[in-house]
Amino acid sequence: MTTAEDEQGAQPSASQGRTVRRASAEELPSVARLLLRSYEADYAPLSVEYRRRLARPQDRVADDDIWLAFDGTEPVATISTSRAVVDGWAHCSLLAVAPSARRRGLGAAMIGFALERARTLDADGLRLHSAEYMTAAHRLYRSLGFERMPEQDFTVAESRHATLQVWGFGRELGPRPPTGHPRLSGR
Repeated sequence: MTTAEDEQGAQPSASQGRTVRRASAEELPSVARLLLRSYEADYAPLSVEYRRRLARPQDRVADDDIWLAFDGTEPVATISTSRAVVDGWAHCSLLAVAPSARRRGLGAAMIGFALERARTLDADGLRLHSAEYMTAAHRLYRSLGFERMPEQDFTVAESRHATLQVWGFGRELGPRPPTGHPRLSGR
């Protein structure tokens, strides 16, 4: 998988037909559909509030970059990365892989991409949050070196009668890979 800059940067290139690039404003409805399709496949039923958050990626573009991975021309994965570093940590959120594109390493590749984005921000590490019940995602994060950060946990009121426990995970970046090391990047 190769990465490409947004419309102001380098032209997209493909490796095995896959490209990662910043989603354009016109592609945000595709991001919303991909998020909803992916999360509903794994975590249905979703609360009305959570569905609303997934369906409105445009609400995040002021603070985050939203990335799409393509297999040919089909969007198959997405992730959001922060533009800011807070207390040494960058943040990523809303990783989704289309159900039809799973078991190809796209989730791990997108997290790897987010790690590289954090490096470009000179962050010391990358944090993310995940609902307590998203155990498959937790396994992926742990397999990629993320550890639980209970001090980053929080609770969200989903309705007057329901709350959502959200867990924090983080991974320190450590030293930069040697020059020439193959990696995903989006400068």
